[in-house]
Amino acid sequence: MHAAEIAWAQRMSDPTASWAFVQSNAESSLAVVIRAYLRWREGRHMEVIEDIGAVEPWLRTECFWGWLARAINLKGAVLLDMGQSLQALTLFQEQLMLAQQAGDAEMIALAHNDIGVQLVWDDPERARLRFQMAFDVARDAGPEHQATMGLAAFNLSVVEKELGQMDLSARLLEVAEDHVSAARAWPYWAGVVSQRALRLAEAGEIDLARRHFEAALARTLPVESRRFLTFHLAKLEAQYGAPSAALTGLAELQSWSTTRVDMLDDVLQVQAAAQARLGDYHSAYHTLLNMVQAIQIRHDEELSVQLKVVEAVHRTEETRRNAEALLHRQGAG
Repeated sequence: MHAAEIAWAQRMSDPTASWAFVQSNAESSLAVVIRAYLRWREGRHMEVIEDIGAVEPWLRTECFWGWLARAINLKGAVLLDMGQSLQALTLFQEQLMLAQQAGDAEMIALAHNDIGVQLVWDDPERARLRFQMAFDVARDAGPEHQATMGLAAFNLSVVEKELGQMDLSARLLEVAEDHVSAARAWPYWAGVVSQRALRLAEAGEIDLARRHFEAALARTLPVESRRFLTFHLAKLEAQYGAPSAALTGLAELQSWSTTRVDMLDDVLQVQAAAQARLGDYHSAYHTLLNMVQAIQIRHDEELSVQLKVVEAVHRTEETRRNAEALLHRQGAG
């Protein structure tokens, strides 16, 4: 249990170490939850659902509420990625209840955060409240929760920008970067760095935005975080800078983007924009055709994932009913 908690805590700062734990504890249900997280970060949604489906009944039967909250969070995150907001919301609400039962501050805060994510564009005031709750829970729980504080601060920055509070948004983005950098929460950090650079580019500070990315890429980072930064630098060049540099950056990511069904249409859209800015409209047209095909492939995968989730929900409900029936028979006996 202690080793599993360490591997979970390292999942963002040192995913290689977390993978090593998973591979050396293949029969452990807790290791499967960690593997599901690592696969989610790699965009392997179907495998995440299969992992969670395999261990969720056991976690419920054994009353591992904290680890069950983590598993439910991952399933909700996949559904959110799939655009299934209502199903994801139901899961995040269950996660909150389980995390409160387990006294797991990280999962309580993340439940508030992920519920807030679904509210940002439709109800930013309520989203702000959820993000603030997430930040406060993580802050009050201690310095080991800086990653979650940083994530909540980042999302507060996004919602304040949406509400027109630009100075406050900029300050919150700095707070977010301080926290996620201190926590070495590299997936969050890559998102914060990309957002700061994009805002600089939008303000016409292209060279400063580039330097922001270059400084980030000079650090020792996990592979996925480095690729994420490389993609967003290419996106910046395609929109505001040198489109030829954008195409060079995307070429470096070719083998990665073809394995990331969830990212491929975004990559192709950036590629088409860069080609169009270079005046190569013929190539841009064919890239857009490929993008349409990629969107269809992604939608087909999303449908398969959604069906997997439905099957898993039915199995979980059956497990719950069987457990209740067993308790009832034992009580009657």
